[in-house]
Amino acid sequence: MTVLVFGASGFIGRHLVPYLRRHGLQALPVMRECAKQRECAGSDDCIIATCKPERLSEDLAGVEFAAIVNLASYGVSPQDRDPTLAFEANVALPFALTALAAQRKIPLLHIGSVSEYAPVEAPHRLVETAPLETGALYGATKAAGMIAALAAARARGVAFAGLRLFNVYGSGESPHRLLPSLRERLSREERVPLSAGTQVRDFIHVDDVCDAIRGTLDFIGARGGAGVFNIATGTGVTVREFAEMTCQLLGKDLGLLGFGDIRMRDGENGWSVGDPGRTTEIIGWRAQITLKEGIARILSNGHSEKPGERL
Repeated sequence: MTVLVFGASGFIGRHLVPYLRRHGLQALPVMRECAKQRECAGSDDCIIATCKPERLSEDLAGVEFAAIVNLASYGVSPQDRDPTLAFEANVALPFALTALAAQRKIPLLHIGSVSEYAPVEAPHRLVETAPLETGALYGATKAAGMIAALAAARARGVAFAGLRLFNVYGSGESPHRLLPSLRERLSREERVPLSAGTQVRDFIHVDDVCDAIRGTLDFIGARGGAGVFNIATGTGVTVREFAEMTCQLLGKDLGLLGFGDIRMRDGENGWSVGDPGRTTEIIGWRAQITLKEGIARILSNGHSEKPGERL
């Protein structure tokens, strides 16, 4: 089966494409035309397209595929805060993909984010019906895109699933992210400036995420239907615990961790832990990789920030 993968050049996409290929699927990346993706131009292994909602049918004319995975999004990087671009990528594109899926009579898997959930007042595991973000640009547009795509898929009779990913980590993350910054500074015996580290997160390894995507593709391909599912471990870990575990696995002095050196980001959510029960019950998926095992896997790969296989 050929699976069209939008957003294949991102962190998760660079893991997902080779993962799907290793598991017998023909993953076909869709790339935007820019310097970062020019290595794919003219290759049979990827498609160069505008990824503009109004151009989808034209860009993909003559391309055969049996399912769509949409990883494309805007706003993950702190500097990406253009409301128009956020709406186009996070709302208009997934909505338009439901029309493409309906036209082709194929399933659509849309990847959402934990940022779609509104901050909680008291610690509890978030279920799929929890209140959604309405203020922060990234979270609000991702939530709006999920709602729009789900409603359109139901109206158009498209087999659809939306996955809200919690805090994904793994090789190939951007340097500003927690694990790469810890590894880089600690490897040089430098003090790492950190917040107090009291934030509680549900860290999930990217390999578990790829496994969830494949399992969900199998599910909606066989049974159809529409729904939203959490991809989470269900276990909360503080940022401090994550940092200390990384430091210990590297064999470095815990005194290098500068907790309290920087303040929390404005509006940062103090608690973000998902309930994966519905996903386990319906899809049959659960996370397999413990946090310690996941961090150790990444650290054992040396200092390369790239996943094991390039597109």
